[in-house]
Amino acid sequence: MRNKLIVKTFNAWPAAQRYGITMWNVGDADSWIRGTYHRPGWPLPFDDHYNRKPTYQGIVDGLK
Repeated sequence: MRNKLIVKTFNAWPAAQRYGITMWNVGDADSWIRGTYHRPGWPLPFDDHYNRKPTYQGIVDGLK
């Protein structure tokens, strides 16, 4: 899962170089990206109803 790889790579950097991981929002319903580009399935952790998406688990797994 791509999000797991992103989080694991981030955590592998020296602490002094880790500032944060930017997401375009928390849930699909709140994201401006979907409305602007009209594409479904953006890699946000929650769907329109704030149910967890596979991205959520990828982030959690990357933090382990």
